[in-house]
Amino acid sequence: VLYNIFGPMMFNKQCRWRPLLSLMVLPLILVIAFRLRFPLTKRHLTEVYGAQVVVMEQVTEAFRNVHLVSDFKKSGSVSDEFMILLAAVGLKNKGLKLVLMNNGYIAPWVLLLYVMLY
Repeated sequence: VLYNIFGPMMFNKQCRWRPLLSLMVLPLILVIAFRLRFPLTKRHLTEVYGAQVVVMEQVTEAFRNVHLVSDFKKSGSVSDEFMILLAAVGLKNKGLKLVLMNNGYIAPWVLLLYVMLY
């Protein structure tokens, strides 16, 4: 990069801007692409975190009231509620994994498109 900038000055030649612009455009395109994906990724991360917090709160509450649960024979309903919460966490994790996997495809596709246009 420095040779493309200072070489023409040292050898009295015309500066070739195309290689320099190409080195600046690709990172800019990647930053824009990932910036556009950021809200979606952040939303999924927040949903997964929220679902995990709900599960931990339910486990903590069940642990604190373990004697009440066992005395009133509520273990079936508590475990059913726990299974429903775990299923919700699993679905949110699946959505997050899909988003993260698609985020991983952005850079190679942008690079391929960039090389084709160059």
